[in-house]
Amino acid sequence: MLCLISLCIILLLGSAAHGRPQADDRLAPRDTIELHVWQWTALRDGVLEALQLNHSFTIDSTGTLDLPLIGSIAAAGLREEELAKLISDRLQARSGRQERADITVKLIQNSSSDLTASVEVKQAAPEPPADAASDGSSAVASQRARVENGQPEAQPGVRGFHTPGERAGEQRQALERALLNELSAARMEIAAARAEALAARQTARNDAARHNQNLATARQRADALVRELDAMRTDRGTLEQQLFAALREVDALKKSVQPARGDPARDDHDRRDLAAARAELAVMQRGARDASAQARKVADMMAEQAQALKQQRRIAEQLALDLEVAQREVKGLKAKTTLADHEKAATLEARHSVEASLAKAQRALDEERHKADRFERELTAARQTIDALKASADLSAAARTSAIRERQVAEAALKRAGDALELERERADSAARDRDSARRERDAAKQEASRVSMELSVALEQERNKAIGLARELSAARKAIDVEKARDERRSERVNRVPKARAVATSRADVSVRSRPARQSGLRENHKVKAKRPSRPVLVATIALPDALLPTRPPKLGAH
Repeated sequence: MLCLISLCIILLLGSAAHGRPQADDRLAPRDTIELHVWQWTALRDGVLEALQLNHSFTIDSTGTLDLPLIGSIAAAGLREEELAKLISDRLQARSGRQERADITVKLIQNSSSDLTASVEVKQAAPEPPADAASDGSSAVASQRARVENGQPEAQPGVRGFHTPGERAGEQRQALERALLNELSAARMEIAAARAEALAARQTARNDAARHNQNLATARQRADALVRELDAMRTDRGTLEQQLFAALREVDALKKSVQPARGDPARDDHDRRDLAAARAELAVMQRGARDASAQARKVADMMAEQAQALKQQRRIAEQLALDLEVAQREVKGLKAKTTLADHEKAATLEARHSVEASLAKAQRALDEERHKADRFERELTAARQTIDALKASADLSAAARTSAIRERQVAEAALKRAGDALELERERADSAARDRDSARRERDAAKQEASRVSMELSVALEQERNKAIGLARELSAARKAIDVEKARDERRSERVNRVPKARAVATSRADVSVRSRPARQSGLRENHKVKAKRPSRPVLVATIALPDALLPTRPPKLGAH
């Protein structure tokens, strides 16, 4: 009981002195993280890059994290999701594509330091190791060795109340915790390795099938080009035979023309036949040249197809090599899985050995209890026989009283430790619930972000269509305005020409009025009135503008 009290007190003090605060989830120097990369196929060897990144890494004392293929990253002060996003951005920038990798970053807690703090009082806090699994295995091995050798551990507090059975139970609990941590880490590694192996195998199969299909298509095209080249060669041979036949016919015509030059009609007929033969010969020569050019073109295409076929073969060979590399990686992962299974079997054997040791310690405890009972009976007999030693009896009574008092103090400390342990359990449960709620909120936020992005895409498309419609309406309105302006200009020109003609007529009328006698003054006034220049007419045109082009009035300051 007192051993359990001391263990709880040391755990509380160790968590307060060396543990990380629950509220502080930022990374710090000397922290060890576990990196997992999923669905990374943007590059040809993206699966191999993911396998290189799926490991545990340690942040150095300056807060810098060195990763393969990426380089140095300032990780101190970042949260796990922020570091994962930064690594995903680096991979996307390196590939130059829109595809992003799914990356998870997990902080590895130092389980070996907790185990050491539970069995040692004055020991400095160790630095976080580079690999938590190796630390866990070393702690399990050391604990197993102590249990099998029967070495007692350093227990704080009152050493007189520690029995071998209690020490064995405490060792068994510590070993079980370490074994459970190691088993959970091994299961996580096995699951990740299996998932990565399946992804690598599926990617390699898809690439091999795609390149085999491309190779078959290239072979079919090469066969078709070969057949076409054979056909062109056959046509070329036929044209050459026809050309030779035409040449022979021309020679025969020349020979037949030479002895019969005396007849003009026959000479004309022979000339026409010769011209027709020459034309046919020219046509055949052009056909032969075209056939030769087409044959050369087909030969060039064949050479290009052969080069492409060689390139496809090289790509297929490279893919075969990549597939072999992936298969070797899968074999390595299978070997790791087998090793983990062996370690699990060893863990079970160690557990059985611990249980056997515990049974042995229980038997030793029973023997000690029997000895204590026998000693108590002997003490009772001695007290009954020695009544004269009252001082010794008083001293023994005082010792018993002090023992009872110490027992009461120990029970009070045990109660406080139990309350503190229950409080820590409640805090751990609350932290787990907060983590689950945070995960649910993160999933809901992701769904909301995807929905909002889809809505924004639809709204953007609608706005684009609306802008295109407005641009069309604006161009139509501008055309209508231009037409109305042209009409106004033509009307204004016609109106300007009419007053000029009227002014000329008015000047002529004034000259005629001056030559008339004074008795026609009334008529002259009438002519002057009629010859006044009329005002320029005002043309009113109504143009209907779309709602997007109408002016908007700014809101008043006092209005809501």
